[in-house]
Amino acid sequence: MFENKTYTIPETVRLKLDYASFIATTMVLFIHSYMTLSPMPKYFQLLEIFIGDGICRIAVPFFFLRSGFLFFLNTRFNQNLFLKTWKRVRTLLIPYIVFIIIGFLFILIISQVQILQQFIVRELPWNTLKGFFKYLLFNPVNYQLWFLRDLIILFLISPLLYFAITYTSWIGVLFVGLLYFLSVYLFIVTKFSLFYFIIGGTIALKRPGLIEFKRTKWFWIILASYIILALYNATTKVYECGFSEHLNISLNIVGIYCLWYLVDFLTDNKLQIFQKYWSLSFFIYLAHEPLLTFVKKFLFKIAPTNNLIYSLLYLLTPLFILLVVVSSGAFFKHIFPRIYNFISGGR
Repeated sequence: MFENKTYTIPETVRLKLDYASFIATTMVLFIHSYMTLSPMPKYFQLLEIFIGDGICRIAVPFFFLRSGFLFFLNTRFNQNLFLKTWKRVRTLLIPYIVFIIIGFLFILIISQVQILQQFIVRELPWNTLKGFFKYLLFNPVNYQLWFLRDLIILFLISPLLYFAITYTSWIGVLFVGLLYFLSVYLFIVTKFSLFYFIIGGTIALKRPGLIEFKRTKWFWIILASYIILALYNATTKVYECGFSEHLNISLNIVGIYCLWYLVDFLTDNKLQIFQKYWSLSFFIYLAHEPLLTFVKKFLFKIAPTNNLIYSLLYLLTPLFILLVVVSSGAFFKHIFPRIYNFISGGR
């Protein structure tokens, strides 16, 4: 039934959320750094899938789970549910539109410079007005914005999800998990995003104290399981051994569990001095594409044909983009705080 208790997130847990978000955002950069521009040797494919489609694939599930938890935490249907819904939709819609326009202008400018035209991430659809607006709203060049689109839909249907969580609790999670497992198609939102958003919401409404758990003696066994699952995922995909996509659910859940444990090391080491950078996670997510793909194509073009060089490019390019975006974001936030606050939705 309905809960009336109010839960206050401890400051140490708030720091963990910031640290985990920054790490997960960095993981997203590695996911998007994949080198599909030419055939690659097996060992490189193993490296790329192990990192980008294995270790780092937990990033987006974590963000949906985190969003569901923070949205439903201390939410009451007759008090603040609709207000929170409107606020979340408004603050997400603004950065969604702003960065779609920025991505469009980026490609437009690049297309006007002859020497850079070969590195254009995607051609702009000038053929029809309908195709152009479809491109802007549903298939922008900054493709990572699908996350915001799904999140906006989840917030819009949050009153329904609130009742579902309140009256079904973990049974509802199992039901949505079954839809995910059976690959049932959902028209308005992906089953992937719904599943992890529901998990976060259920924790918030039923057992918010769960986020305070600490490392246990079983952590290293769980971490080893996570690495083994990621290796198995990479091996079966490279050698086409029929990897079961259903095991990816286990990979994500175990990986999020490990991520939450690992950030304990950061909080234990008193890294609050870097707090201003951790808070840039959302801006990094918004701004890293199409810049990352453009730089990746540029470096791939000028680099010598060497497998070791390609491996280094894959590992170092996302870190380079991270440095560029963090530096520009911190500078912009310091010089133009109001504009930064507006385009990032207040985050």
